Amino acid sequence: MEPVAPRSHNTMPMLDQFRSNHPETSKIEGVSSLDTALKVFWNNQREQLGNFAGQTHLPLSRVRKILKSDPEVKKISCDVPALFSKACEYFILEVTLRAWMHTQSCTRETIRRCDIFQAVKNSGTYDFLIDRVPFGPHCVTHQGVQPPAEMILPDMNVPIDMDQIEEENMMEERSVGFDLNCDLQ
Repeated sequence: MEPVAPRSHNTMPMLDQFRSNHPETSKIEGVSSLDTALKVFWNNQREQLGNFAGQTHLPLSRVRKILKSDPEVKKISCDVPALFSKACEYFILEVTLRAWMHTQSCTRETIRRCDIFQAVKNSGTYDFLIDRVPFGPHCVTHQGVQPPAEMILPDMNVPIDMDQIEEENMMEERSVGFDLNCDLQ
């Protein structure tokens, strides 16, 4: 039986095709500053909003379930899930764009958790999410702090002979020895 994916990687295999064909990213290629990229992005979104036919990328039934999970919500109008779904799409796209710009500034091609953290942290709009975005120690190198050195541990799958360890400890205790009658002065 052959594996489904012959090799695993963290980047999208067709990233260049995605960038050139995806409407949200096609006009942003080659833009170097975040402000310019955001202006182009939002102008593109305004153009697409004129052609909005109610189709969303997020499942409306899931959005409706999330909205109904609040005990204070009794009824939901039929157009609210579509509107809320579109707002969530805009949020996801903008945070992704901000994270992507940070990723490119670090000369990488994979968005990491620390890129999302920086996108949220550097945004005045989304800075309220700083406490909600997980930021682990694996991203400390982006702050100019080197991570602590890793300790090399012995292979833990090797069986241990406890009798041998006890005998070695007994030998060490006998060889150390001390005299109770000696003066410590």
